[in-house]
Formats: sequence, C-alpha cells, structure tokens
Amino acid sequence: MGDTLRQISRRNEQFKKLRAAAVWLAANHSQPVTIPDLAASVRMSVTSFRHFKAVTGVSLIHIQETSSRCRETKLRLSTSEWWDG
Repeated sequence: MGDTLRQISRRNEQFKKLRAAAVWLAANHSQPVTIPDLAASVRMSVTSFRHFKAVTGVSLIHIQETSSRCRETKLRLSTSEWWDG
C-alpha cells in the first residue's frame, strides 16, 4: 500500500510541474524557449517532458512551432509597409 501511495504522489507532483510548464508557456508564448530551459524552470528532467502531451493534450513541438510562426508573423507585420499604412 505504501508503494502505491508513493507512486500516486509522484505522479501528482509530476502533473503539477507539467501543468506549471504549460501555464508558463501560455503566459510567455511570445518568448523563445528551449525544452531544457523549460524543464529546469519547473525542476524536471528533459526526459520527464515525454508526458507533457498526455497531460496538456498538445505536444511541446507543436507549441514551439506555433510560437515561432506567431513571432515571425508579428515581425513581418511590424516591418511591412502595408501595416504602417
């Protein structure tokens, strides 16, 4: 019984850390971030992030690609003559 409770506790802690990473990404989506930096920010190993998609429903790669495209679009719009109008 004690082993089972420890496993549940560890999974709950991991869930909280992955959720904290997802909240940080949502709040800071315009900033570039690496997976090692994100993992370190929530005190997890990079390999622990293999569960990120299961917890959040979205892969880290998808988030990074989307954020990168958004930053690129903002840059293009900010330097566009059309935008300056």
